[in-house]
Amino acid sequence: MTSPRIAQRGQAMVEALLVLALIVVALGFGPASPLEQCIQALQQFLAAYTLGVSRP
Repeated sequence: MTSPRIAQRGQAMVEALLVLALIVVALGFGPASPLEQCIQALQQFLAAYTLGVSRP
């Protein structure tokens, strides 16, 4: 049998994974989600950076 300490550690890991999954779902879904906004901002930044670097 597993010791109570190992069982508690496993339970804490499951709880942490559930919280992380809920955060990802909250950030990733919905109209104009924060995750989508971050990706778009990064794309715009990289496009401007590439344009600036490519000029002599």
